[in-house]
Amino acid sequence: MARKLSVKFKIIIAVLIVAVLFVVSALVFKITVYQSDNLVFKGQSIQVSLSKERKKNYYIGLSSAVADDKPYAYNSEAMFYLKKLVYQPLLQINNDGSLNYLNASKIILKNSGTEAYVSVDSSVRFSNGESLSADMVLKSYEWFMKNETDFSDLLSNIASIEKSDDKTLVFYFKEASLENIRLFNIPVVYFDKNAKFALGTGSYAVESLVFYGDITLSENKCSDNKQKYEKVVLSPINSDAADSLNENRDYDVFLMNKETQSDLIKDSGAYNIFEIGQDRGNYLIYNIENLSVRRAVSSLVSGEEFFENTQDSGAYSKGITSAYMKKPNYYSLIKKGNLNDIESLKVAYDYQGVSYGIYSALSEKLENYGVECKAENVEILEAEQKINADIIVYYGCLGDIVNSSDTKAFFDNYKEINAKNFNKNIEKYFADKNKIAPLSKDTVWYASLAGRDDLGLFD
Repeated sequence: MARKLSVKFKIIIAVLIVAVLFVVSALVFKITVYQSDNLVFKGQSIQVSLSKERKKNYYIGLSSAVADDKPYAYNSEAMFYLKKLVYQPLLQINNDGSLNYLNASKIILKNSGTEAYVSVDSSVRFSNGESLSADMVLKSYEWFMKNETDFSDLLSNIASIEKSDDKTLVFYFKEASLENIRLFNIPVVYFDKNAKFALGTGSYAVESLVFYGDITLSENKCSDNKQKYEKVVLSPINSDAADSLNENRDYDVFLMNKETQSDLIKDSGAYNIFEIGQDRGNYLIYNIENLSVRRAVSSLVSGEEFFENTQDSGAYSKGITSAYMKKPNYYSLIKKGNLNDIESLKVAYDYQGVSYGIYSALSEKLENYGVECKAENVEILEAEQKINADIIVYYGCLGDIVNSSDTKAFFDNYKEINAKNFNKNIEKYFADKNKIAPLSKDTVWYASLAGRDDLGLFD
């Protein structure tokens, strides 16, 4: 009897082990998929051989040089790195559409989206040791509002900023806008009279800057985020040397040309390739009153297959706010509809080839369901145009599409919004109302030496 129990016990243990291994395997698979959302190609660190001296520093190749000592004034390639490493904003907008706080501990949007209450994180410190305060953030925003920068259009919607207390600022907007969330993604800079360059709260600080030359960063010893590289050097790449970047391993990361460099980089096996989503992309705009029909059309264009058949570049957009938005996103939230009550639909598109390809593929799918598709060709298609069509194939930014009445309805639906959940709320709201459907987003590709992409640049 004892032996039988022992055998049964062993069987039970074996089953449990298999179950655990299955769960672990599933988790590993999920993690791999998660990491692979913007990882186009995975290199092997075994292919990377660097000298001991080379390993101490991290080298970033820039396709365009920095022309002055105010790189934070430009929404440039250099600023992509500097905003991660030096000039951190209040709020970070990640590649997957998620948002996390950096220099703020909380941001709450109130009063139908016309006010924002910002709690400043005073535990964060600049590279001179000073703690971040509401006054410092206010002075930074005042500098940006007074000077002409790449953020001026965005900042023009601020009516005023008031300090409520030592840790709280209140932003008052001229009008509610979905774009206002980007105001908190502007770099926060501190002009210390004893420092040669503006200071930030990131893991590194600007040590030296040569116009049209190198920007050298050294560690911010006052930051809680310690890094393993002594220096980070941002260098403009000589155009003549662009083709040999892959062979020489001079740079740890650089913005690559997908068309001309991807095959060479993949063949070397030394670089990871990351795809980073941009703001612009292709959408369908609906002027159809029947919600069920709008939902049915959205289901016809969902998925990688429709994207692959209609577009040669960019990435399939799972969400309204980001191509890589994780669930819940637009396409995971959209409800089923039907085309039973519709006989024909007029679709407007412009002269660009991608637009016609989307129209053509959509037309074929609709006709399979017995819905006649009528074309409305427009030479140049802009969001503010009044076009007599049921569906518009549109290329642009989300901010161009959403009108004031939709914006008001969104903020009325969410009376008080924690900025961290802003994009999640957008996904839910626009999936529910379904007036627009995302198709794709433009992307850019970065090559990053395997085993050395540990600065959080592609998080």
